Amino acid sequence: MRGIALVGILTILSSLNPTIAAAQASPAKTKRLPVQSQTPPSSFDMDLRQLSPNYAGLNADVVYDAAKKGLTNSTQSEFESTMEYSARMEALSKKQFWGMMTPDSEFAFVLGQVSKGAIPVSGENRGGLSGYIETQYDAETQQMTVDIPGASSAAWFSLWNRVQTHNGSFVGENGFGARRIVNRLAVRDTDLAITDSEWLDYDCKRELDSESCTLASDSQQARTLSKNVRVIVVGRLTAPFTSSDSYVSEPTIENPAEIHTSDRYLYIKLDELLIVNNLTGEIIRKYSREKHASEYPVNVEFRLRKDARFSDGRCEQYASLFPVSGVSVDYSVDGAEVKYFNDVVKGLKVSAHHYVDVNIAYCNISRIEVLLNGKPYDLQCEEQKQYIANPSKCNRIQLVP
Repeated sequence: MRGIALVGILTILSSLNPTIAAAQASPAKTKRLPVQSQTPPSSFDMDLRQLSPNYAGLNADVVYDAAKKGLTNSTQSEFESTMEYSARMEALSKKQFWGMMTPDSEFAFVLGQVSKGAIPVSGENRGGLSGYIETQYDAETQQMTVDIPGASSAAWFSLWNRVQTHNGSFVGENGFGARRIVNRLAVRDTDLAITDSEWLDYDCKRELDSESCTLASDSQQARTLSKNVRVIVVGRLTAPFTSSDSYVSEPTIENPAEIHTSDRYLYIKLDELLIVNNLTGEIIRKYSREKHASEYPVNVEFRLRKDARFSDGRCEQYASLFPVSGVSVDYSVDGAEVKYFNDVVKGLKVSAHHYVDVNIAYCNISRIEVLLNGKPYDLQCEEQKQYIANPSKCNRIQLVP
């Protein structure tokens, strides 16, 4: 999932002499705070107002291993309809796979415990993926911003643990005759793949590679938090529950390391995000799906139908003007400014206090499936009798009184 483009690749010239080879480092593990006992716990208590000092959360490596062993066959078969697959996943979500824990239990993991120095691998950035939390404080406004790494438009991958092992060295040479001592490294990452977190964006700000949450804080509290802040994600496991990936990054002149990387992903549906003072266990700020739902009762999802048929037979002759990849929605939330979303293939989720207004290109209306609070919604849009390429205004999406 996180392949890396490299240039100026070195090739093996010869093995190192015994003296150099003997200098190989022993396996090095990323430093983390102690984690809770690996004995299966009970579901996390969502009503907690205070945590214990130095709260460690669950061990994602242990949960990953248990889920991989106990929650098998979690991908959809080609011989299985979407309805059949959904029903099977619903049943699997009730299965006890780790003590009394089921995928529908609430799991709590602490982010920000991977040391900053452990993030680069042999000087390599690795696409900005990181496992540490950063803060900024504005003394004028008395606001602290907590930057949580790993957010993206599709999913939110946050590094939870890294084990890096040195597996020997060799001399490499590129096509121009330049030679370098190349270290052969094995890296195993455990990442939390945090999904269904769009609701958090209404309180925090999503950037390309981070989620930034801002909260009021006096200077004394901010000074303490800057060194002791912890971010805890709480959620349920969601299909496919686990996945893995591996790849090899070839050595270059700039980065003379042959890196064999294996990634382990544990999939979490985000229900709460807590910002905590690690010294005291005080929950400084809690963001929750439940609170968001009470404040934004209108939750609309737009997604592309599998059949993706045009709304009108006349659209077929202009099919090139309406590619599937360009299916778009113009929408406005509670009368605010109109926004344009042109990637319905990936899905769009919108929350509102009262209503959502929508305009869709006439030919694409039937290609878009609409859900209101998780249930199919019959979206009615005006018909274009003459100019079929025009956008159509649709009925306002809101809760029925």
